[in-house]
Amino acid sequence: MATRDLQQEIQRYTLATGEAAKHRLEVLHEMWGEGTRRMARKAGMSPGMKVVDFGCGVGTVSVMFAEMVGQEGHVTGLDMSESQLAQARLRASEQKSRNVKFLEANAVATNLPSGAFDFAYCRYLLIHLPDPAAGLREMMRVLRPGGILLVEDGDLSTAYSVPSTAVDHFSRLYPQLGRRRGVDYTLGHRLHQLVGDCGFVELQVELSQPGYLTGPPKRVYEWTLKEAASALVECGLCTEQELAQILSDMQAAAQDDKVLCVTPRMTLVAARKPSSGDGGRANKPS
Repeated sequence: MATRDLQQEIQRYTLATGEAAKHRLEVLHEMWGEGTRRMARKAGMSPGMKVVDFGCGVGTVSVMFAEMVGQEGHVTGLDMSESQLAQARLRASEQKSRNVKFLEANAVATNLPSGAFDFAYCRYLLIHLPDPAAGLREMMRVLRPGGILLVEDGDLSTAYSVPSTAVDHFSRLYPQLGRRRGVDYTLGHRLHQLVGDCGFVELQVELSQPGYLTGPPKRVYEWTLKEAASALVECGLCTEQELAQILSDMQAAAQDDKVLCVTPRMTLVAARKPSSGDGGRANKPS
């Protein structure tokens, strides 16, 4: 993809990157990582596979997959942000993951060879794409026939707290921000439909929505709004003063161990690229 188009996609992304995003992304992986590991194994990830991680961020999942496929396997992590990739390379070096590499690439036009991978993955990527189906089609292209897809994405309108607190502003503001910027931050609820419509077969679907009374996960969505502050103000969804008060109230709620903070519902979809023997067989849930 041309440099100008890549820069347009970077500008559309509302969150921090690189070192500024590292802590939030690590907490997100603490929240979702074991579910990713379990679903990847259920879908068929095994030692020796060639894996591609679309939108790899700071490399938390790429490094985990590198351990899962072993030294006989290999992982390629892709991201459009060089600052993200710098953190990912540092993580791989610190954990001595020698079977992983990171490349700067746009998720809808990677320039990777067709049919080169056994397993393609992304988490919280498709909700940031104006055309999420284009990202899925690119994953289809780089997978070998019969290759495995695993995608995870959320419906950000489904986060809430009990009792209701300022944390609930996240599920109101962020979906509105997506609509203003031409992306769908509620995409998770229809993720299985997108995967099926792109021609993948043998879909498996799981849902996950944990809640927390204590710990850093209670603050993730406060941090997310803070990173997106300039976009929220520019889109007229709140003033700087209103957002400052919201963030302060969200922090106070997160520090109250009587408040249950429930994450947005995450949808995990595993599927397979048709092979020559499928004969156009329809999707069959398992």
